[in-house]
Amino acid sequence: MEFSDLKSIELTIQQMFNEFLNVDHEDHFFQYYISKTKNIYIKGTTKDKNTIQLEMHGPIISNADIARLLRNYGWEIGESSGTNIINSTMQEFKNGNAALFIFQSLRAYDISYDDINFEGYEIKTL
Repeated sequence: MEFSDLKSIELTIQQMFNEFLNVDHEDHFFQYYISKTKNIYIKGTTKDKNTIQLEMHGPIISNADIARLLRNYGWEIGESSGTNIINSTMQEFKNGNAALFIFQSLRAYDISYDDINFEGYEIKTL
């Protein structure tokens, strides 16, 4: 199965965003796990009333073309940590653009269907 066949991942990300935006607490964050075996997940925290900071965690991206592509998307690549960071607007979270963007960014890890062991997401307060 191709990664592009997993459109339900994008829909689940948007569902999580909708829940995250409705939490009535300033200091909260989410974690969305795509593969616990490969340690790939997205974490988001509210920076201010208009901005959410996203962190994409996973193996270090050693492919220069993929790293360049992610930089072109706007990610700051953690070349030695495996943590990549970008800021997103609340509007992008509401209109679905952030969910699509994250879904496309996760493709940088080139994981197989067998490596995806989605175990859900968490929304927590700090």
